This record gives sequence, structure tokens and C-alpha cells, in this order.
Amino acid sequence: MGMVELTVKLFMEQSKKQAFANRHLLTIGRQGICFPVDDLKAWAHQSDFQLDEVQLECSIRENRFPTDEEFFRSLGFLTVDSMDCSEYEGASIICNLNNDIPEELYSRFDVIYDGGSTEHMFNIPKAFENYNKMLKVDGLVIHSLPSTGCLDHGFYMFSPTLFYDYYTQNQWDIVDFYMLNVPCDSFSTWDIYEYGEPGPMLEDVAFAGRWTIFFIARKRAESTYRNDIEQHFFKNLWKNKPLEAVEADPVTIEPQELGLVRQTYRMLPEEFRIAVRSALFSSKPASEPVNKPIPFRKVDLIR
Repeated sequence: MGMVELTVKLFMEQSKKQAFANRHLLTIGRQGICFPVDDLKAWAHQSDFQLDEVQLECSIRENRFPTDEEFFRSLGFLTVDSMDCSEYEGASIICNLNNDIPEELYSRFDVIYDGGSTEHMFNIPKAFENYNKMLKVDGLVIHSLPSTGCLDHGFYMFSPTLFYDYYTQNQWDIVDFYMLNVPCDSFSTWDIYEYGEPGPMLEDVAFAGRWTIFFIARKRAESTYRNDIEQHFFKNLWKNKPLEAVEADPVTIEPQELGLVRQTYRMLPEEFRIAVRSALFSSKPASEPVNKPIPFRKVDLIR
């Protein structure tokens, strides 16, 4: 978990849009700061962002990198807390987000920054529920999490549809949703893509390098944390069938969009379906090139 030039500049952009000044921030895990104050000032200048440089005076005087608390305070936050299940990194709040949180943490924070933490938690639905409970109404949750290129970094790498589906179906407002592409051997260059509504599955798209999700949602008074979320892609397939029928037999009921071919395939005996699948996949060349373009809109968001 750590801040790099890209996430620093994204945070500065969000601070300008969301007015982080005098807000109460919770970071999930301590955030590593691996850059000097001079770099931070240069990035702020490039982003046309006004730092609160008073918060950085101690790190300048002691000739060291700023702490995560000093960094976030320099962006305008009034208070900065960090949460971890271990005391190892000196978090200000010790709490395991896989479990229920104490009520004194409810509605306590204006912004929660999940900068590379949720992928290390096994109980994702409970963690999301706890983020909801800890945020005030109109508060923001910011997820910066791996999507591809981080094998064994944590328990999970995330598809963007998880965040779109979970938050929209729980009545949150999506503020911004970006896919960040960073080379595996460098953090100094990047491409930023705007993510819209989930489309068809993207198994045949080659996503080179490291891809990260940067997602911001606002909690409303009616926001919930249900776990019975349906994937957007399949909700669209099911939408022309009565809900009672889908719930009664979600496997065999076929919406009209699937077409006659797929419906006929489903009616075949299992041994014939196995033969069809074998013929289809064995006939596909192992080295077949990937031609599908990246399906996201590239944006020139930050320099």
C-alpha cells in the first residue's frame, strides 16, 4: 500500500472537485510515502493544486519523506486516521474488517481511502458493509485496487463490474470510475481510461502491463450494503423474464436475447454438449492473435 505520482495527482484532482478541506479521512492500512517534499510540490504545481505546506514543515526540517498523515493533511484533510488488523505499521485504529466493527466507528468519516487493502481481505462483502457503516451520509469511498497483473499480490484481483454493480445496486452515486494502465516495470508512465457501464465479457482482450481500478462513490441516505448483487451483464439478459421465473429456475430459463442456437444447445443431452464444446475449443489455434481493442475511453486527465 503506497502513494505514487499517479495516485497523488488523482487525489489532488479529487480534492479540487470534492473539497477535502476540513474533512475526516480514514485510510485502510497505512499508506507508504516514498517521495520527497520537493517532488510533492512539483506534482502539485503540475496539477494546479495548492498544498497546505505548513503540514510538511516537520518533514522538511528533519530532511525526510513526509508521513502519510502529513501528506494527506497537506491536501487539506482536518484529521487522518488509519485502520489495520495489526499494530505492525502503527495504525491509529486496530480493527479487523472481515468482522463486524464496533458501533463507535459508525458514521465517523467523510472519506475512506482503500488504497490497496481490500484485496488482502477474505470477506469482501463484510468489508464493503463496514465501509458503508463507517462513512457519513454524503461521504466518499475511494478504491484504488488491482485488476490485472498482480498475481498472488493478494487474495483477489477485481473486475470493474464488481464496483459498478455493488454500488449502483446499493443506491450509491458513482462519482468517477477509471481504469489505470501502468507498465509492470515502472510507475512513472501511465494511461487513464474512463470506465462506463459494464459491457460484454472481455476474455479475448489483451490487457498488457498492470491494470488498477480507481473508483469513487458517494454514500446517500438510502445507501445500503446488501450482498444479493446481480452481475450487470446477466441482469440485462434476464430483464425480459418475470423475476419469479428467474428465481424459480435461474439455470434453465433462457431469455429471448440468447437466441435459438443457445436454447437448442441447452436442450441437447449432456454427451452431445460435451462433443460440441470439444469440437469448438480443439479447433481454435493455441496462438490465435488477440485483435479486440481495449474497450475503455482513454482520457487526458492529468499530466
